[in-house]
Amino acid sequence: MATAVGACATEAQAFGPPTVSPDSVGVLLDTAACVGCRLCEYACKQANGLPTGTLESYNDTSVFAQMRRPSPTALTVVNEWKPQGHAPLYAKVNCMHCNETACV
Repeated sequence: MATAVGACATEAQAFGPPTVSPDSVGVLLDTAACVGCRLCEYACKQANGLPTGTLESYNDTSVFAQMRRPSPTALTVVNEWKPQGHAPLYAKVNCMHCNETACV
């Protein structure tokens, strides 16, 4: 069994980075890995030529006080939920037009 697993890993590595289809319409994202740093918001604005503000401004957690949605000036936003008795949860919401997300 270990031989088969090793062979699969080597074979997968030989393919290189994934190729994005021109017909793609979405982004697959592991939201369980999101820590709420909001750097994807900064990278998205930078990649799309939108005003980013200072990098330090993304440390401001007061934006989590209200639910945000993507807009023409913020194509990616991160929201926070605080379930009672649990650590905060974060979820990125984006316009779904990006084929090569900054968070990958």
